[in-house]
Amino acid sequence: MGEREQQVYIIGRSVLMPYQSQPNLLITDPKDLESVIYDPQGSLIGLLPPDRCQTQYTNEGGVIGNFFSKASVDGRNFRDTFAQYKPYHSWTLPNRLYTFGEALSTIVALKALASAGISPDLFDGNSAWIPKRSKTGTPLRVTVGFNNSVGPIEVYARGAQEGVTRHNAATLARSGMSGFINVAVLETLHTQGPPLYSQSACTTGLTLLHEAASKLANGESELAIIGAFEAAPNTTWLYLFNQLSAFAPYETFKNRPQDAPSPFARIQHGLAYSEGAGCFVLATTKTIQELGLSENNILVRIAGSSIGQDEARLNSPSDTDEGVRVVGETLKRADIQPKNLDIAVLHSTGTPDGEVYDWTVARRVFGLPLRDVSDLPDERHENLPDLTPPKSHSGHTYALSGILSGNTVIDAMGRDEIPPARTHIDTVHGMAVNPVLGVSKRRNVDHGLIFADGMDGSIASAVFEKPKIL
Repeated sequence: MGEREQQVYIIGRSVLMPYQSQPNLLITDPKDLESVIYDPQGSLIGLLPPDRCQTQYTNEGGVIGNFFSKASVDGRNFRDTFAQYKPYHSWTLPNRLYTFGEALSTIVALKALASAGISPDLFDGNSAWIPKRSKTGTPLRVTVGFNNSVGPIEVYARGAQEGVTRHNAATLARSGMSGFINVAVLETLHTQGPPLYSQSACTTGLTLLHEAASKLANGESELAIIGAFEAAPNTTWLYLFNQLSAFAPYETFKNRPQDAPSPFARIQHGLAYSEGAGCFVLATTKTIQELGLSENNILVRIAGSSIGQDEARLNSPSDTDEGVRVVGETLKRADIQPKNLDIAVLHSTGTPDGEVYDWTVARRVFGLPLRDVSDLPDERHENLPDLTPPKSHSGHTYALSGILSGNTVIDAMGRDEIPPARTHIDTVHGMAVNPVLGVSKRRNVDHGLIFADGMDGSIASAVFEKPKIL
């Protein structure tokens, strides 16, 4: 983090995701997701039928909405099922209803706190769950940040409790009244500290991580809980993605959806959607010590991060100068050269324009000559990181994307092993740099780069570093 006083670490994480093609199965732990990403054939991917790209699909709540409705973990039943998420079963929830997005986001926040070793005895009773310093008992300043805009189904689910009709739910979503997820987590945790709100499409998770790390490093906050939730994209996004031919063709891949997204491949078919919720807990060195937490809870150090904007429009970034600047600023703040990176996770959704943008930025950052997608595969560059596309296994989770990419880097550092792309990627395009294909690759993984770009022209990146003893 350059000249900032406090080092910032990720000390807890959680994830909840359904298998899109098998919605009765659920990823409930980062280790579950890790097993999918490291399996050469592992996949959570499903495809969106064209006739579902209408209001009907959104109103049904998508795969994740249907799954949690069947599993009785949607908002209306959240209070009854909350008790199963120990060690927080004895806490008192606010007297409110939870939509399934609010419920999932609150659950992943609490699960991430539990994984960080932050237990109820560090909080101030049941009515105000503010973590306190172990020695002085004074409360910490906690930042909470989740995506603050969701689809019409989420607005309708909330609005139905307040007399809002299905007809005007989409209007409410567009008017900025859909910030219920972050509000629900804040209300549940009763935190004291500057909150964060972000909806920057696919960069949401990384943007929140960057902003939270900045607040921690600068002393505005002492603990941060950041995450993202994504259900079926609303009809506006579905329409836009279809108009841009961003989705992989349903008829071609309906019987083998796992083969649809093809990062690294010479022929790009398009993206496959995915849904879920995930969360990171961030803390400074001082906070870890004041809470009396074990150093074993430290997953990675956030060595540097940066965000930027190509242009304000509903399309992916096109100006690679801004992408190169954002990554360059991140590397500068992390005080690291590209040759010292061990793993890089680009956005890599499998769309033609997106692949060209991502790889143009990467090749410029790495100081390599530009090539064409149709060129033969590039030679291996031993002085550069290995690159892997987790979305070839998980699908594209939009707002949640950066957090899942971060999980991939965390797992790679824990295993000293780079996960592979799925083996169906057999013809690598000429722009790809050091792709890991078919099987995982063993190597020391001390530094990792994450890069994301969003449909609103936003750009974000971060560098993680394997933690050292404090």
